[in-house]
Amino acid sequence: MPDLRHDRATYDTPSSGADAVANYDEYFVFYGKEDRYDWKLLGKKEIFIHYNNNAMVHVTAEVGHQPHFMNPDIVRWELHRVWVVDATLRSDSRNVVPHRRYYVDEDTWHATLGDECDGQGNIWKVDMMFVENRPELPATIFSNVVIYNLQANEYVTLDGSWADPPYQQSLDSRPVPPNTFDPQSMAAESQF
Repeated sequence: MPDLRHDRATYDTPSSGADAVANYDEYFVFYGKEDRYDWKLLGKKEIFIHYNNNAMVHVTAEVGHQPHFMNPDIVRWELHRVWVVDATLRSDSRNVVPHRRYYVDEDTWHATLGDECDGQGNIWKVDMMFVENRPELPATIFSNVVIYNLQANEYVTLDGSWADPPYQQSLDSRPVPPNTFDPQSMAAESQF
């Protein structure tokens, strides 16, 4: 994952790790500074979002990817409540994406979907952050980001467990002790 703490590779800089299909500020649907946009909360609605996509982490890259989109057999959809957030480019700023709309899942607070418009107001890209359900943690966690460039008819996956043989559980997904989120435990882990 790129280090975006400095301005060297931020905003709409094409990502070399994504074959220039995605920009650095598209990682995790939106990643980086928010200062170039005016943000507006449009409200809450119910829509179908990709959710609990555990099948995605148990297949190879060859099985998961098709020529123009992810294999629909591994993408699961659920009706969820989402917060809709609009981002409009400020008049004193520049970015190749002048308008964005995000759909933030009410349960996980992940921005699971993002629509990006070009200068003419047409949808240019669709960003999707996939999550998987990990009851052993217990948590619903990030597993992959897919960015579709609709105008160029191409897409890229920015993360994920694409490998042969299929994904195996990693050390960082071991169950956490029940007292991990107790106030005393959290205070002991904090850094001042």
